[in-house]
Amino acid sequence: DGTVWLWGSGKKGQLANGLWGWQTPCAKAPTKVDGLTGVKQLSLGDVSSLARKDDGTVWGWGTNEHGELCDGTSEHQTRPVQMKGIANAAAAVINYNSIVVLADGTVRMCGVNDLNALGDPAEEGKEHLTPYKVPGLTGVRSARMNSTTTIVQLADGTLRGWGMGYYGALGDGHGDQFSARPHPPTGLGPV
Repeated sequence: DGTVWLWGSGKKGQLANGLWGWQTPCAKAPTKVDGLTGVKQLSLGDVSSLARKDDGTVWGWGTNEHGELCDGTSEHQTRPVQMKGIANAAAAVINYNSIVVLADGTVRMCGVNDLNALGDPAEEGKEHLTPYKVPGLTGVRSARMNSTTTIVQLADGTLRGWGMGYYGALGDGHGDQFSARPHPPTGLGPV
């Protein structure tokens, strides 16, 4: 029915129930998030979460230290807040930073550009508190990320990655570099 139910730890606002701090009791059974309806997709990070609604808006709660909830602030949120400027999201993922794939196949990100994780070539380490358009990407249909590496799949099935490439994370033949420029893994066709 599009409602959201959460359980577990709520010390960092993860339960979207207005509570924060070490004294916050765990939810030992699923608890409904008040006021959040029409949800089509959830992305649950360690201490932050996103909900994409059927109207294309994205709502987030939890830790927001670097603006990863895209609400224009770096204030932690214990109740769902709407991302600024997002009205046509097709997918949303959070894991330290946030990435939103829009219905037109372009990508927006929020958070901190550590190791060029946001695809921002202008300033490594810069925080984006509102959605930043990753340049050079069109036709994106899905995205996955860890804290500093992002991989997207295009409509033709090919992949593009950026951010931290240590240990070969970008699949580009390097194991000790990072890149703000989205580029394909080496020798890999459509998947």
